[in-house]
Amino acid sequence: MARSSTAVLRAAAILDFIAEHPGQSFTMVELVRALKLSHSTCHSLVSALVDVGYLHRTAQKSYALGPRLAAIARVSRDHASLLEIAKPELRDLATKHDLVCSVLMREGNFSVVRERSTSARHIGYTSQIGMPLRLRAPLAAAFFITSPGHAEEWLALNADLNLDAERTVVQNGIDFLRAHGFLALLTNPNAPPAETTPLDKLFDGEVDKLSVMTALAIDPSARYDVSSIVAPVFNAESEVEFVLSLIGYEEPILGSEIFVLGDEVKSASIRISSAVLDTSRRSKFLHV
Repeated sequence: MARSSTAVLRAAAILDFIAEHPGQSFTMVELVRALKLSHSTCHSLVSALVDVGYLHRTAQKSYALGPRLAAIARVSRDHASLLEIAKPELRDLATKHDLVCSVLMREGNFSVVRERSTSARHIGYTSQIGMPLRLRAPLAAAFFITSPGHAEEWLALNADLNLDAERTVVQNGIDFLRAHGFLALLTNPNAPPAETTPLDKLFDGEVDKLSVMTALAIDPSARYDVSSIVAPVFNAESEVEFVLSLIGYEEPILGSEIFVLGDEVKSASIRISSAVLDTSRRSKFLHV
């Protein structure tokens, strides 16, 4: 399992402590005492959280939750209904196939796991809820199938990459997704060994050297090393709200099984989307 950042864990502890006492603010001394941090460590973290708006420093030099957290809470509240609908679908897929089923949300230049259901065999799976991983092709195809303009904004955040190569891989993924209703991502044999790559660097580098690649065509009788099978969920504005991802394959599987699993992930995404989006509007993007 990837090692968590000590600074991030301590910052989260500060936010959690203040959130557990709504309507109150705390001085630096009170935070140091409650969280058993050194004064220098606490001061450094609190100052950084104030700078980004996660904490607010009052005129009395005490600290309360900041305005940026309130904005994040509003976004979280708006997403909550579809996430609640998705939870039983995640559990059913994870339990039925003894895999891990996750909700991935796009947050700027990152893909973040916001909900997850794990079978008993996969408890302790490496990536954790809330961990941001750089969004790259081919997964990006699932987020941008309805919004090519947003794809260009995303590409602008990746000026260090070969943008033409990224566009090509994203378009290949969109074509497959429109044809089948799901996207099959395969383990890339040309990628460096995963155990030698830090988790936060897993999606850096040239697109043809990333840990996953798009399945452009699937032979039902051939076996494939599958990384994940994903499908988008749409909101009331016909935009991609989040992506369902089924992961945890330990052995190569037949192409015919990929189609079975893909259809199940796709069907789950349809059921979730149907709570706010009629089928005809969904079919505008996925011709299946």
